[in-house]
Amino acid sequence: MDVGIIIPAYNSQKTIFSTLKSVSNLKKKVKLINFYPVLIDDGSSDKTYSIAENFKKQKILYKLIKLNKNKGISNARNVGIRYLHDKDFLVFLDADDKINYRFFLKKNIFKKNTIYISSYLEKTNKIKKRVDFFNKDKKFKKKQILNYLKLYLKKPNKHKMVSYVWGKIYPCKIIKKYKIRFKNNLVIAEDLEFNLNIFNKINNLHYKKELLYEYKNNLNNKNIYSNSIGSLKKLKKILNSILHLDIKKHFNLKNNFFLLNHCKTILFLINVIKSCSLISSKQKHKIFLNNLRVIFSNQKARSVIKCYNIELAKGNKILGQNLKNFNAKDFLNEAKQIYKKRYPKNS
Repeated sequence: MDVGIIIPAYNSQKTIFSTLKSVSNLKKKVKLINFYPVLIDDGSSDKTYSIAENFKKQKILYKLIKLNKNKGISNARNVGIRYLHDKDFLVFLDADDKINYRFFLKKNIFKKNTIYISSYLEKTNKIKKRVDFFNKDKKFKKKQILNYLKLYLKKPNKHKMVSYVWGKIYPCKIIKKYKIRFKNNLVIAEDLEFNLNIFNKINNLHYKKELLYEYKNNLNNKNIYSNSIGSLKKLKKILNSILHLDIKKHFNLKNNFFLLNHCKTILFLINVIKSCSLISSKQKHKIFLNNLRVIFSNQKARSVIKCYNIELAKGNKILGQNLKNFNAKDFLNEAKQIYKKRYPKNS
């Protein structure tokens, strides 16, 4: 069996060594599977590429690709798919995470045209926490997959199995047949869009409790969200893009207009709260508030937000009501309070 591993990296000199070391352990420990790791340096200006070069010389990496310009993680992953679409399966590995070789030592029989999803280990600073989606291994057929997607639409912050592409093993045959790629123009939720696309093309999905992935959670770093979106100048575009995500076409589900928009609004709420990490002065608060007012004045955005069901979401009622009333001032103040409670070390 041939498994491609796509590793996009951008200015990752502090973490890329440990990530590639986990790939090295994988190749040394697992002998019955052929692994093809491809690292795509997305225009890094640090030592990411030179560190990766050492692993290429040791034949740990199958390919090492240097892009001249930073075009984003979606483009980098698509470059990887171009090199590896002829393998049996694909795995996505971020440049600050690790892959667990023990998953592949189990007597797993990997069936074609099936997605495999695992539990994962979440590392926050020095604390590690196991995250399970279910309490035992589980197999999904087409109807069960669609039912899970319905649950996701109701509470995307609770049913996260489709939120990320890491911690999963994808069949290349499906990716190749339907020409599934990441959307380069998305500034957020590119993993979600990719998963919604491929989940609707498969008939089988297997969840396994065995750990495949170690995810490094950087939310305790007060600068992490700022680094990921750049600045407040980009914030309006990012929040708008969530409300205008074109995810309807990925659902073979009837009469879900309200549910789709409800889901997009929850994603919007989650990112507004995270974005409060950017507010470090009265001036930045004012800029953020003006961004929200512009968004709330957009008719398309308003039509999406109106579909938000506060009771269904079971979220913060004050935040939800201020959102439904398009009260930008009180909405932002409540979001800031929620942020302070969730991330007290960053406040």
